Amino acid sequence: MWIAVSTACGYFALASLAILLTRLSGGIALLWVANAVLITALLRTEWRLRWIPLGAAFAGSLVASALFSPFPVAAIFFAAANIVEGLIVVLLLRRANIEGDPFATPGTIVTFMVSGGLVAPALSGIVGASMAATSFGGDILSLWVDWVAGHGLGTIITTPLLFLPLASGRRSWSRKGARPLLAGGILVVTALVAIGVFSQNRFPLLFLPVLPILVATFYMGRLGAAVAVAIVGVVAGIASSLGLGPITLIDGTQALRFQFLQLYLAVQFLVALPVAATLRQRDSLMRAVSRTAAALRLLTDNTSDVLVQLDIEGRIAVISKSIRELGGYEPSSLIGRNANTLIDPDWRDGVRDTHLAALATPDRSFTVEYRARKANGEAAWFESRMKAIRDEQSGEVIGAVSAIRDIGHRKALEQRLTIVARTDALTGILNRRGFTEQVQRVLAHLSATSQPAALAIIDADHFKKINDDFGHAAGDAALVHLAHILSGSVGGGDLVGRLGGEEFAILLMSATIDDAIATCERIRTEVQAALIAAADAQPTIRMTVSCGLAPVVAGAPMARIFAAADQALYAAKNAGRNRVSLAA
Repeated sequence: MWIAVSTACGYFALASLAILLTRLSGGIALLWVANAVLITALLRTEWRLRWIPLGAAFAGSLVASALFSPFPVAAIFFAAANIVEGLIVVLLLRRANIEGDPFATPGTIVTFMVSGGLVAPALSGIVGASMAATSFGGDILSLWVDWVAGHGLGTIITTPLLFLPLASGRRSWSRKGARPLLAGGILVVTALVAIGVFSQNRFPLLFLPVLPILVATFYMGRLGAAVAVAIVGVVAGIASSLGLGPITLIDGTQALRFQFLQLYLAVQFLVALPVAATLRQRDSLMRAVSRTAAALRLLTDNTSDVLVQLDIEGRIAVISKSIRELGGYEPSSLIGRNANTLIDPDWRDGVRDTHLAALATPDRSFTVEYRARKANGEAAWFESRMKAIRDEQSGEVIGAVSAIRDIGHRKALEQRLTIVARTDALTGILNRRGFTEQVQRVLAHLSATSQPAALAIIDADHFKKINDDFGHAAGDAALVHLAHILSGSVGGGDLVGRLGGEEFAILLMSATIDDAIATCERIRTEVQAALIAAADAQPTIRMTVSCGLAPVVAGAPMARIFAAADQALYAAKNAGRNRVSLAA
């Protein structure tokens, strides 16, 4: 209900003043400010309820025209044209996706100026000028121009004054940090400057009010700009009506001077409001940046990960405080330092390649693991997840951001799991997988150095009989004892592994065939002489082994070498066991 009452009363009051005060040429009103009431009400009303302010404004316009217009019979047509004009403005704003604040950004201000200052009055002026020509007489084109100028400029000048206080409350009166006393002083200065300019008609000083208007804009924001322009407008209007001010220097009719004054005030709005909107956007952006920065500080100060910003060359530009706990460094001591200098030399190339890949592919994240040194010299494992960052204006890649975490515990676990996966649970030596992987790496090394080596496959003779006669526990004890003998019979660079069951293997490094035969014979003799105690205190166990030996030929596939040693083992078995056989 209050929307209807306030809209009707406001529209009636402003329409009456326009009819009474601005019909200077005896035709239509030269400054129609009443539509500002309707536009403000429509923008602040739900779409489904906008018929309420439309009806209220229609009633206010109808009553004002009926009471104060010299041709009340045309009141209904003028009222219809006025209301349609306001509706067109809001529809055009709605089409441009502006349903809230039309003065929020420079772009929305331009849209409002075009919609309310040109398009809508141009369309409504067709009806208005036609009715004015019929009622008052005169040239319809001149009347249409007067309608467009009066309605357009009136809407542009008055709408911000009505809309902004209602849209933002007290916040519209000043930007953050502005003091009311100082704001009032700026407005007083604006009024004094306007009085000084418009109290004389000797000098064309219309440019002087621009300065206090801009000061009010910078200090008080959008409504400050609107109020300052309004003060200048009131002073200029009164002075011009008294025959004072630079406007009187225009050679023309009073109506022409009044229209020039409207244009002058509209230009002041066009200068001040976009500046105010830009400042408002900047303030909002700065608040958003401050909130983001605060959130980022909270995140970086309370996370165990280290957040690092690097430039193109890999130098540290920003680093979080968590580097103290993770690496023992003071953050300030690392600014400007190339991050790669903190990494162990063996891992620098990999980290640098990852950094370059992140810069080259800014839409992806890259992860790299490496060893680096802490401030106390201790080496530790770390993981970095990198992503390039772009300049917001140019889109050019300017560096990378990296999240670093300590993965020492994970690496230790992985190492333990690797050892478990490659170690025989019973004997503690390499299992088949671990042994073959190690042999594969050794063979690659031997191909480059041509060092001699030999592979021996050793199998316990009649091992099933040991299990049958003494039990599986005794069999396990025999295998453990055999693994112990094998491990003690080789050098530090040799490999010992259990291939499965009672079958073992030895890779003898830097050993000629004669050396390998001597080692295998020593093992065979030691096993034959050993007495192994059964778990249940039964008589001691004796065992023998057969050994197949093959030389490692540089460049030969691992499978061929194993096959040769395996064939030699079968030859030893077939020859009566407890012997060493050399591959053919």
